[in-house]
Amino acid sequence: MRKGMAQVFAVIVSLVLTGCLGATRMPLHESTETLDDAGGPLLLMTATIRNDYRPSFQPKLLLVHVEKTTAKPRDNSREGKINFAVDDLAPLAAGTPGSGGHYLLRMRLPPGPYRVCGMTSRIKAFPFIGTFFAPLQIAHSIEGSGVFYLGHVEAIVRERQGDEFRAGQVTPYIDQLTTGAAGGTFDITISDRFETDEKAFRERFRQLAGVEIKRTILAPFDRAAVQKWFESPYTRKSCVLPAAALK
Repeated sequence: MRKGMAQVFAVIVSLVLTGCLGATRMPLHESTETLDDAGGPLLLMTATIRNDYRPSFQPKLLLVHVEKTTAKPRDNSREGKINFAVDDLAPLAAGTPGSGGHYLLRMRLPPGPYRVCGMTSRIKAFPFIGTFFAPLQIAHSIEGSGVFYLGHVEAIVRERQGDEFRAGQVTPYIDQLTTGAAGGTFDITISDRFETDEKAFRERFRQLAGVEIKRTILAPFDRAAVQKWFESPYTRKSCVLPAAALK
């Protein structure tokens, strides 16, 4: 049964990644785009994704998943769950091989309570394609208007021990095993790098010139809570897309 679920959700992930289930474009994609509050506050966040377990396979960040805290487990509507697609303006200059990827992420959401579910990344290294999911499961309330900085998320893949949550699905087995997604787990840290990140955002996005950026840092990563989520039955999961079948 679980294997069948994994295959189903592998298809769902592919649909999201190819746009068939409608990923949401990150704001400030166009240079002519303005800071219009009509769609809600602008949220800024940076992320680092690195594979220390299999350093030859460094995934690229593709999606940031957010859902309303009121969304039902199987509610995959665009109103309940939002999948922000990482664009070509997000990556920062690549460092040395094995240093992973660093990203400037932007999201626009109406005020309200949300859950930052996690981040999907992928490595394509012929003949292997590995898909990773860094689960965050962090509740955060968006209030007021303007531009807000959520902090920096560092997600590092290491070898999985015992029953720790996986860094990716088990299937397709050879690809996921070779790239480290199936045999790895994520060590995740939330930090405040406002001074460094503010400068990087203002240098890349001219729309932020002279605009106040307010801090509202995400809560610390709770590994025990994510482990409990990982072990919970599928029908009771929040943030089930795309990580419902990572066991």
